[in-house]
Amino acid sequence: PIKIDLTSPEVNAGSDKTSTGNVDIDATASDSLSGIESYEWTQRSGPGTITFSNKHEEDTAAAASEVGEYELRLTVEDNAGNINHDGMIYIKEAKKSSGGGASSKGGPICGENWSCGSWNSCDITRTQTRTCIDLNDCGTFVDKPTEEQECIYNSPTPTPVIVEINETEEDNETGEGNNESSGNPITGAAVGPIQGNPLGGLFGSFWDWLMSFFS
Repeated sequence: PIKIDLTSPEVNAGSDKTSTGNVDIDATASDSLSGIESYEWTQRSGPGTITFSNKHEEDTAAAASEVGEYELRLTVEDNAGNINHDGMIYIKEAKKSSGGGASSKGGPICGENWSCGSWNSCDITRTQTRTCIDLNDCGTFVDKPTEEQECIYNSPTPTPVIVEINETEEDNETGEGNNESSGNPITGAAVGPIQGNPLGGLFGSFWDWLMSFFS
């Protein structure tokens, strides 16, 4: 039986987060009938800019450029084109200074905790990139994973140009055609340049002369 999916996927963007650093976001999405086609994380509001480790995955990490409250949204589309979304709040608080060893930001020694998104597709420059975020927002990059690597680029297969040909057998044999020809029509398709005289008749003779003049 044919089933028509008119039901939007179920989406849960995860619990709200409050942190002095960056955050991991654990979301869930499901679609029992046609399955999930795509995910997209976006920033809806906030005083600064949000960077996602991977904005096209169900789970991601988020880094805020400024202290404040941010609304983030996960939009999900299923394979039938149905769309649904859900949001969560990320509050980035200012760090409090304390004693202990010094870090690059003047606070205690910070242990880097990097979260990286998936590699993007290999582009024509044979390079793949990804985004990595330090969940502890240490401000140091000693243990930061690489965000760029070489890859093998597979160029897309070119699409052949199809040229329709519609002429009669009589025109094909004599090179002369008229509107009253009784020959059987030949219909087909050719790939690549068309060889021979494309006009026929008086115009064809002029075409042959023109081509010989410029050759």
